Amino acid sequence: MKNLLFIVFVFFMANVLSYAYDGEYIKLEKKYTLNENSDFIYHYFHKIKLNTYSAYSDFGEFFIPYHPEYQKLTIIKAETKTPSGKIVPAPEKDPYREYLPKIFSHTGYYNDYKEYIVHHVGLELGCVVELEYEITTKKEFVPFVNIVLPLHNENPIQELLISFTVPKEIEVYEYLSGRNEKAELVENGQDKTYSWKFAQLNPCLENDRFKVCPEEAPVLQISTKKLE
Repeated sequence: MKNLLFIVFVFFMANVLSYAYDGEYIKLEKKYTLNENSDFIYHYFHKIKLNTYSAYSDFGEFFIPYHPEYQKLTIIKAETKTPSGKIVPAPEKDPYREYLPKIFSHTGYYNDYKEYIVHHVGLELGCVVELEYEITTKKEFVPFVNIVLPLHNENPIQELLISFTVPKEIEVYEYLSGRNEKAELVENGQDKTYSWKFAQLNPCLENDRFKVCPEEAPVLQISTKKLE
């Protein structure tokens, strides 16, 4: 009976680990900038290694929601690096690249929203996909900034970089739960930048079969209004 329980335990852990490491973030960056004219810029970058065939469906496509009337989306880089070192860019022309986000499909009020799809090609086991884009939001769409960032997701993260740049005269309020890292503050001309660096973030998994999460999954909140 003990041997049977041991075999079941090993099988369970194998499922947990295989699920956790289908893909792994080598690097993840999220940079936020509030300009002097109050336009808001979100700069995103990731580098992900694909370890299993299941990762193809998880990371072969990325969905970027935005509002074309108030936001401008710029794709800076979208490519796949094969294990042999070959670089395969994502196709630039695709008639099915943009559509209404599924969550808004039954709400006419949000029909102006779009979801941009980035298709990665040349996927192989062990390849690395890179995506970098920027969204610029007009000031009338963002009366103030309040960012809430859970620091865990369903895949491990080797390195996570977060920064927030604002004019010097703007007060910034930040709160980090579940971690001890402190923000680094750098002043440059008329701006100041708060930045955080995190390393080796474990995945937080939860589905019908099992739950593997830190007791208190860390969250970073950044705001230009005082946090209550």
